[in-house]
Amino acid sequence: MYPRVASYMKKSIYTVTPDDTLEDARNIMLSKGISKLVVVDDDEKPVGLITLESMVRALAHKFLSRKISEVKVGDAMTPLPATLTPMRTVKAAASLMLRYGLPAMPVIDRESGRLEGLVTRSSLVKAFSDRFSGVYRVSSIMRESFVSVDRGHSIFYVAKVIDLDASGKALVFDGKRLVGVISKSDLILMLAKMGGGLRKVARASRASVYRAPTSLPGVYVAVIAEDVMSPNPITVRPDIDASEAAEIMVRERVGILPVTWEDKVIGVVTKLEFLEALASFRKT
Repeated sequence: MYPRVASYMKKSIYTVTPDDTLEDARNIMLSKGISKLVVVDDDEKPVGLITLESMVRALAHKFLSRKISEVKVGDAMTPLPATLTPMRTVKAAASLMLRYGLPAMPVIDRESGRLEGLVTRSSLVKAFSDRFSGVYRVSSIMRESFVSVDRGHSIFYVAKVIDLDASGKALVFDGKRLVGVISKSDLILMLAKMGGGLRKVARASRASVYRAPTSLPGVYVAVIAEDVMSPNPITVRPDIDASEAAEIMVRERVGILPVTWEDKVIGVVTKLEFLEALASFRKT
């Protein structure tokens, strides 16, 4: 039997309402170190998701001239095309998240429709780690194509090319040597913390400086990939059990594992690859 959503959903969930402002949502996210919130109505029924990425997208395009305290969550959230109940399988959850491109899905009580939990991509990677030992090798689920940048590339170049990757990840090289990884969320969190407001994100896309963490006030430097990347990335071999790679991803709280062979990067495994493996799995 496939494992059920109830075994892997998060029960401690932060929420906002459609009438809260993006400032309210941003403050919760930054104070709690999270990147997504469930949007609920007055009856505690989920109606959408709000993420840092969707906030930036709304503020940079639809509400460019508005303050974050003037924009409602309901105007920037992603409406929910579907929800889950606790007894749905992790296979079904993976399929729905891939179909709708969602980073998470609320779990509701079947009778009342009220929010009970949240299944994230990380939740499903954990399920894969626990229940799919001996099913796949890393080589059978990894993808050979990935986005790469040099450690000296500007953050604006990184922001442009990282959109080419479905998982929003890029590998950082120093010549041919792998030195780090960058995720789209790394960029967004950095911009969200610049100067105390997400409204500055829209301006930052046309700026050329970033206030450096320094004791000298007024000192600015051009941001490059090396400034934002997570250095010394954990790598895996293509011949190990994919469940072992999933366990590493969960334990180390990373979203991408470069796959190496003879000191050469030959592919990557991200949370999306684990979701695709779950969604396509057929019992024999």
